[in-house]
Amino acid sequence: MSRIVFRRSCLALSALALTASSFSFAAFAADAPPEPILGTPEQDEAERLVLELAEHPDVKAIQAGLRDQLRETKIGQTKDGAATIDHVVECMTNSLIFMEVLTYRTTPYFVWGTEDTPREWRGRRVGCVGTAGDNPDNVYRTTSLQGGVRYEVTGKFDPSRRATQFIVQAGPGEGSIPPNMATAGSEVVEVLGAFSDRELDIAPDGSFRLTIGGDTGATNHIVTPPGRVSVGFRDTLGDWNQRPARLSLRRLDPGEPMPFDRDELRRRVVGRLGDYVRSWSQYATYGFGGLEPNTHSTPTGRAGGWGFVMGVRFSLQEDEAVALTLSRGEAKYLGFQVVDPWTMAADATKYQTSLNLAQATPDRDGNYTYIISPTDPGVANWLDTTGLHDGFGIVRWQATPADETSEGLVRSFRIIKLADAARLPGIAKITPTQRQAQLEKRAREWAKRLH
Repeated sequence: MSRIVFRRSCLALSALALTASSFSFAAFAADAPPEPILGTPEQDEAERLVLELAEHPDVKAIQAGLRDQLRETKIGQTKDGAATIDHVVECMTNSLIFMEVLTYRTTPYFVWGTEDTPREWRGRRVGCVGTAGDNPDNVYRTTSLQGGVRYEVTGKFDPSRRATQFIVQAGPGEGSIPPNMATAGSEVVEVLGAFSDRELDIAPDGSFRLTIGGDTGATNHIVTPPGRVSVGFRDTLGDWNQRPARLSLRRLDPGEPMPFDRDELRRRVVGRLGDYVRSWSQYATYGFGGLEPNTHSTPTGRAGGWGFVMGVRFSLQEDEAVALTLSRGEAKYLGFQVVDPWTMAADATKYQTSLNLAQATPDRDGNYTYIISPTDPGVANWLDTTGLHDGFGIVRWQATPADETSEGLVRSFRIIKLADAARLPGIAKITPTQRQAQLEKRAREWAKRLH
């Protein structure tokens, strides 16, 4: 069976309250705001539980011990690895709690969990939620289902602002039980079924339907065996003005809702947090085959044939930078991000840690040259390491033709002097004023998904 990094496809958000009004129904309907896509009541419930459990004394005590353990690891003993331990523990703790909330709930629902950029909305702040290489161009929503039971998912794309790609993946087990990184490589969780919007039957208005569970010959269906099953939905926003699909979930087979016990949920979080963080903190060591410094992997095909992924590892002196030139090939989406030595991302609204095709500037020949460095080299396609000298980059080509190969996607890779970056032939340059405008635009456009 094919394997893939699946765990982070996570979670959804809450509903706006409607008040009684003296306006006529027609007038009210015309002025009413659209129903939220991510801001659902179920998301509100999940986020409140996550924030509550993250502050529990037992969780805080485990986090303190984990920080000490990570400091003793090879990565933790490096300057940049040590500097980012607190961030890593916060991100992975929140991720584990979201996964447990999904599994231990009364009825199944979608939750938007994985997002390394903190979100401030709906009267609360949710910090980083993630585990490894989480893409800021993706909206990850996840649900935990009972395998073999039939469920229906209905959805609707906004035809004028549809995501560049939409992926559905199902994997066995609970997302809170981590894989063995030493044997997993870069593709770490088994996939029961996966398909993209390329295979979906989509109506002219953007609506679609798919089913999960049971053994049926229906189209747009994923067969699941008995036991727990995690199902992830991934909207890839190749332009941050795009919107994720609206999703709803219902169980088709009869069954009673699971009982909810807050104390049992806390016990599960406390019991699993240590293994979860220890396992995912090893992804940087084993992911992409264990890269040596200042090298990159070969672009690898994704399960389901929906694209390619490539890892980059950098270790730079103060006056050095990575110069990487890529071809988009026939991909509708090309995204490149940088992450810290643990493969966690910084706040994408404050730093230019990622670039997609809507954000990047092509070279004169149509390729894309990116510069990775701790300080601004004065070029448009700078990937900001947030001052770190060691870390990773992840390149994704998605929404590719079924017959596309990875040949020719990587044009060149080299370590250069930082001062030479702006002198590279055909590279687009940028002024400090333009950089500030670039960052302000990122923050505005990222916030559009908070709905």
